Amino acid sequence: MIRLRKIKNKANWNAVVSKWSIEKRKERLRLSGADLSGADLSGAYLRDAYLSFVNLSGANLSGADLSGADLYDANLSGADLSGADLSGATLDFTNWLSMSCLSFDIKIDKDNFYQLLYHICKLDVDHLDVKHVQEYLKSFANKASVIQRHKLEKLENINEVK
Repeated sequence: MIRLRKIKNKANWNAVVSKWSIEKRKERLRLSGADLSGADLSGAYLRDAYLSFVNLSGANLSGADLSGADLYDANLSGADLSGADLSGATLDFTNWLSMSCLSFDIKIDKDNFYQLLYHICKLDVDHLDVKHVQEYLKSFANKASVIQRHKLEKLENINEVK
């Protein structure tokens, strides 16, 4: 496992991650708690990296391989994740999905998809068509492993339109 402590210059972060990415080491890169805000990590190989509590706000992660990465509680606000691979990544408490084209074409696995559906079904939208869609999706949303992991309740009946 590669551990990186305090590197003060963000340009050095880019160099370290790029070097590690190029070598595609078998050890897991550990950057937990690092400030990588605004870093250009486009196309970076960060598979299985420990990135929990990392500040990646505004970072360019387009085309990055983050599959299997631990992104627990990472800050991804404003990060460009277009074309990134997040399959198998831990995304709990991570704000990774923006309502912009920065989140287009992100690759995820079925469990993260089910987790997204769970969140969609928990939205309170006062429209009958949406309630019908949520009702249809709840059987899929209830397959999310986050329900067991965080002791959440399975979805029952979606509330009627108020």
